[in-house]
Amino acid sequence: MTKKIYDGFTLIEILVVVLIIGILSAVAIPQYNTAVKKSRAGEAFIQIKALKTAMDVYMLAAGQPAEKFSDLDIEIPNTSPCSSTASVTDCVANARWRFEIWPTGPAARILPAQDLVIAWYDEKSSAGLRNAFGCDVLLGRDSTNVNRQVCRSLGGVLANVTTWEYYRL
Repeated sequence: MTKKIYDGFTLIEILVVVLIIGILSAVAIPQYNTAVKKSRAGEAFIQIKALKTAMDVYMLAAGQPAEKFSDLDIEIPNTSPCSSTASVTDCVANARWRFEIWPTGPAARILPAQDLVIAWYDEKSSAGLRNAFGCDVLLGRDSTNVNRQVCRSLGGVLANVTTWEYYRL
């Protein structure tokens, strides 16, 4: 009598492979999300620098600060108008960021949480940053540590702490 040989994997082997994939996923997904957030913050930082330059050009040409995005010779792709607050003179938003014009300069808030801000602070700023770009982290959120990593990856150095951490870029 001949013994039948089965080709294939045993249940234990398959379970071990699934377990290994699960462990790797548990480590990789948070790192991937952090990398994506860093990339998006870098993109927003480039937009804020361009907005600051466009606002400076407008100031030189018109003699007064820009109050609306339509005043500027720049377009942020895939944005639509959004509702402004009392402090914000104009804003536009896309799926990832809310871009705002403040009396102190342009700013970008990450959506939907708005717990990470990249902005220009002029000499009137009360954030502890003067005439500098900043990356701000709202404290007390689940995403605080990731947002700190994002600000540091942009070259941020901690400058001031209130309910927000302000990093000078």
